[in-house]
Amino acid sequence: MGRRLRLFIALAITVAAGFAVLFIFVVYRVLHVRSTWADGKRLYEAGRYAEASIPLREFSAQMPSDADGHYWLANALGFSNQVEEAVIELRTAARLDPKNAGYQVALGNALQFLGREVEAEQAFRKSLSLGSKEADVHVSLGYALCKQDRRAEGEQRIAAKHLPRSAPPYEESFTAATARMPKSG
Repeated sequence: MGRRLRLFIALAITVAAGFAVLFIFVVYRVLHVRSTWADGKRLYEAGRYAEASIPLREFSAQMPSDADGHYWLANALGFSNQVEEAVIELRTAARLDPKNAGYQVALGNALQFLGREVEAEQAFRKSLSLGSKEADVHVSLGYALCKQDRRAEGEQRIAAKHLPRSAPPYEESFTAATARMPKSG
């Protein structure tokens, strides 16, 4: 056997061994990530939110581009009274999946809980612009507006949810209410 052939065989064996190690590593990592996700979801569904946040945080670190991972971590953090951290995770989820109205609703709710009404309003409006069909979004937006002393607009949003047939269209009601307000200046 020639020297070149022996070198070629040795190189082929080395490359094959490298691929085998890489394959084992990838399979291990995939199984570990799935196990971490499953552990976090199991703890979350059992109502053990603080404990669930540990594997969910690990999952989000391993899969930083997975919006759902950040969303579920945010839920676990929120239910563990770590709402500021939940807002960070919800912003990340919304950035990763900007067309998901549900992430915007959750972000608005967390911001509203913290008393950050202007930011909550923006999140609720974004969810509506993305096609959210949840009537409660209008109520939450209404409360955020009322807290900002934009009472007519806020009450109309709330009334539209509770009295959908009797409430005049929002634009007409708000225009009429603001037209009656005294002009400053």
